[in-house]
Amino acid sequence: MDAGLAGLLGGVIGAAVGAIGATASAYITGRKAEQQARIQVQAQLAQAQWQLRLE
Repeated sequence: MDAGLAGLLGGVIGAAVGAIGATASAYITGRKAEQQARIQVQAQLAQAQWQLRLE
Protein backbone atom coordinates (compact mmCIF):
# COMPACT_ATOMS: atom_id res chain seq x y z
CA MET A 1 0.00 0.00 0.00
CA ASP A 2 1.46 3.35 -0.97
CA ALA A 3 1.42 6.47 1.21
CA GLY A 4 -1.41 8.15 -0.74
CA LEU A 5 -3.76 5.20 -0.34
CA ALA A 6 -2.85 4.84 3.34
CA GLY A 7 -3.59 8.52 3.92
CA LEU A 8 -6.91 8.26 2.11
CA LEU A 9 -7.88 5.16 4.07
CA GLY A 10 -6.89 6.83 7.33
CA GLY A 11 -8.99 9.85 6.45
CA VAL A 12 -12.02 7.73 5.64
CA ILE A 13 -11.70 5.74 8.85
CA GLY A 14 -11.20 8.93 10.88
CA ALA A 15 -14.29 10.50 9.34
CA ALA A 16 -16.35 7.39 10.07
CA VAL A 17 -15.23 7.32 13.70
CA GLY A 18 -15.98 11.04 14.00
CA ALA A 19 -19.45 10.58 12.53
CA ILE A 20 -20.23 7.73 14.94
CA GLY A 21 -19.01 9.84 17.87
CA ALA A 22 -21.10 12.83 16.80
CA THR A 23 -24.19 10.65 16.39
CA ALA A 24 -23.73 9.07 19.81
CA SER A 25 -23.21 12.49 21.39
CA ALA A 26 -26.37 13.87 19.77
CA TYR A 27 -28.37 10.84 20.93
CA ILE A 28 -27.17 11.18 24.52
CA THR A 29 -27.80 14.93 24.52
CA GLY A 30 -31.32 14.37 23.19
CA ARG A 31 -32.08 11.77 25.84
CA LYS A 32 -30.84 14.06 28.61
CA ALA A 33 -32.91 16.97 27.26
CA GLU A 34 -35.98 14.72 27.14
CA GLN A 35 -35.40 13.61 30.72
CA GLN A 36 -34.95 17.20 31.88
CA ALA A 37 -38.16 18.27 30.12
CA ARG A 38 -40.06 15.42 31.81
CA ILE A 39 -38.77 16.48 35.23
CA GLN A 40 -39.73 20.08 34.54
CA VAL A 41 -43.27 19.12 33.50
CA GLN A 42 -43.68 17.02 36.64
CA ALA A 43 -42.52 19.93 38.80
CA GLN A 44 -44.93 22.31 37.07
CA LEU A 45 -47.79 19.88 37.53
CA ALA A 46 -46.98 19.52 41.23
CA GLN A 47 -46.84 23.31 41.58
CA ALA A 48 -50.23 23.69 39.85
CA GLN A 49 -51.80 21.04 42.08
CA TRP A 50 -50.39 22.76 45.16
CA GLN A 51 -51.83 26.10 44.06
CA LEU A 52 -55.23 24.53 43.40
CA ARG A 53 -55.29 23.09 46.90
CA LEU A 54 -54.54 26.50 48.40
CA GLU A 55 -57.39 28.20 46.56
